[in-house]
Amino acid sequence: NGLSGVSRKGACRGCASHYYSFTDLAVAGALSLPSGAVAVSGNAWNDHEWGSANLERGVVGWDWFSVQLAGGRELMLYVLRRADGSAIPQSSGTLVDSTGRSSFLSLSKFSVTPLGSWPSPHSHAQYPAAWRIRLPSYRAELTIAPLLADQEFDATHSTGGYYWEGACSVTGSFGGKPVGGYGYTELTGYAPNRRQ
Repeated sequence: NGLSGVSRKGACRGCASHYYSFTDLAVAGALSLPSGAVAVSGNAWNDHEWGSANLERGVVGWDWFSVQLAGGRELMLYVLRRADGSAIPQSSGTLVDSTGRSSFLSLSKFSVTPLGSWPSPHSHAQYPAAWRIRLPSYRAELTIAPLLADQEFDATHSTGGYYWEGACSVTGSFGGKPVGGYGYTELTGYAPNRRQ
């Protein structure tokens, strides 16, 4: 992800990470349930990022999306948010086509619009309830919706705050044709961090 595997997190020199994704891994195994083992199989996404972990001053959190679309395309996007909700210019993404070729997406190539809001009964934060992602040059418009609204994670005993991450469904169009899929979304900075 990023340019030559370097993912920018701001204009400052140390605001970057090395970042790669394996977006289409075959998975097979078994779930052990009280009623017995159940065979499972599917596709997985593995992300690995390391570096300074520095964000540009003024960034309060991020919205991060990993999407697997029918037909073999995968999409990763992140929007680094300021307090007023605007995105810093270094927000970016990666599109992987059905042959496995990846393309860097600068912020000018996509938009992410929150749809509605979900009030957490735990942290009392207001999270987006869904999102619309547009990639005009690919004639793509996708709606990302959580499979379950309450996927908030209580990390107050480790990182000091709450964040939301969970499984989502994807509907919409790509290249002007209907498409569906699944994704995973991570949201930070919506609930106050007790360690700040």
